[in-house]
Amino acid sequence: MSGGSTWTPQNYEGDYVGHLPMRRALYQSRNVPTIRLGMELGTQSVIDEARKFGLTTTIPAYPSIFIGAADVYPIEMVAAYTTFATSARAHSPWQSRASRTRTAEFCGSRNRRICR
Repeated sequence: MSGGSTWTPQNYEGDYVGHLPMRRALYQSRNVPTIRLGMELGTQSVIDEARKFGLTTTIPAYPSIFIGAADVYPIEMVAAYTTFATSARAHSPWQSRASRTRTAEFCGSRNRRICR
């Protein structure tokens, strides 16, 4: 790490709960199991997987990326999460410039109708 310090990962609460299934570790936001998994897979492997999910921003090869320490554009994160909802199919994000009027009339760029 920069400045000569050593990064020592720990859980937010600073406690250790012992061995637990990875699924539980993820939904409880336990950092240490996630970092250990990332270390077993390797930083480049994790970065390569992020690319498959559509992330194009620079991701540094540091262990802290395993718990989300990389700067990523929010629109890319939205696109990456859609992969989970669409059975592992990546989709390019698009921006809607559409809205509904007070009478629930839909208008915008998708149907080329302009509402006034």
